[in-house]
Amino acid sequence: MYRRKNKSFYLLGFPALAVIFFSLLTGLSEPEPDKAVQSLIRERTRILMSTSSGHLRPAAAEHRLRQIEQDAVLEGDLASLTKAAKNTQLGKGGEKGQFCFIKFKELKRKKTMFEYITYEARIQWDIGASIWSGIYNIAIQNDAGSFRLTVFEPVYGSSYGKSSEYV
Repeated sequence: MYRRKNKSFYLLGFPALAVIFFSLLTGLSEPEPDKAVQSLIRERTRILMSTSSGHLRPAAAEHRLRQIEQDAVLEGDLASLTKAAKNTQLGKGGEKGQFCFIKFKELKRKKTMFEYITYEARIQWDIGASIWSGIYNIAIQNDAGSFRLTVFEPVYGSSYGKSSEYV
């Protein structure tokens, strides 16, 4: 009789434990929208830096920005590109090989309303020899599994400036 209980555990208990274990593993992974926020901010920064350094033409930058942004963020970035093109600053702003590392120190989901998700993020920017950090309000729109950046603005009063923190 003892053997029979042991066999029933292997037949029923072990698969149940496996399901629970794998459920916990998937729960520990970062939710898809949280990854999308980080990816969108990084891609936006890459596009803007490539344009300012002359590696990407404004028309190509506009096309790529329209794929990842909308609303006020897109309007602001397109206005910046237009202004920079008129002032002929494109191609002179960045040093050759200039880099930008972005580190999300904290990313808090604040609210989900319909297809919009809002966040507050503490981001550290390492651009060349300067390190900047700040707190930002961010919103993305989920359009059938495709995410777009709709709000990206600094929170006034945050530690937005030069920092010597290398954490």
